Amino acid sequence: MHILSYVVALAIFLVVLKILSLPIKIIFKLFINSLAAGLVLFVLAHFGIIIVLNTGIILLSAILGIPGLIIGIIITMFI
Repeated sequence: MHILSYVVALAIFLVVLKILSLPIKIIFKLFINSLAAGLVLFVLAHFGIIIVLNTGIILLSAILGIPGLIIGIIITMFI
C-alpha cells in the first residue's frame, strides 16, 4: 500500500511540474542571470574596479541580472 501511494504522489508531482515547467524555467533563468551578475560584481570588486553600489543598483542587478548590471554601471559613470 505504501508503494502505491508513493507512485500516485510521484505521478501527481510530475503532472504538476509539467504544468508549471514553463514558469519555473523562466524563473530559473532569471535566477541564474542574477547569480551571474553577483559573480561579476564580486570579480570586479576583487580586481579593484570600484562601482558605487546603492540600493537601486543592487535591486536593478538582482532583478534584471547582467543587463541590469550594465545599466547600473552606465548610471554610475554619469553620476
